[in-house]
Amino acid sequence: MHAPARLFYLTYGLLIVALVRLGLTFLTYRRVRQLFPSGGGREPASMAEMRKTAWVVTAASRIVPGATCLTQAIAGQHILSRYGKSSEIRIGVHQRSIFKPDAHAWLISGRHIVLGGAAKDFPQFSFFPVPDHGL
Repeated sequence: MHAPARLFYLTYGLLIVALVRLGLTFLTYRRVRQLFPSGGGREPASMAEMRKTAWVVTAASRIVPGATCLTQAIAGQHILSRYGKSSEIRIGVHQRSIFKPDAHAWLISGRHIVLGGAAKDFPQFSFFPVPDHGL
């Protein structure tokens, strides 16, 4: 990717991450999902598209204060959906966190984790369904 294209894509990612973060701060989850729908793409993203999306969301999240894993997952899903790619957000609670909930969000496309961490941590969480239209 050439420098001007990279700068444009980073600016776009920064805008999406910031808007999702603001939305999660001031609006309900349902309203944020209405503003940033998953788009229902038909095919999973390619490895290159996943890497590009992970790069831009991760880079933007370093700049946006409080860009949590949920913020990143919603932003990443929105970006992938703009290119017609399917993905799902998975939210889980760590199985050992009895007294202090330890929740985490992942973005998955096909059988690959796009955002949220390593696959080795995945089995340590209990997952619950997250509808695209909200909780």
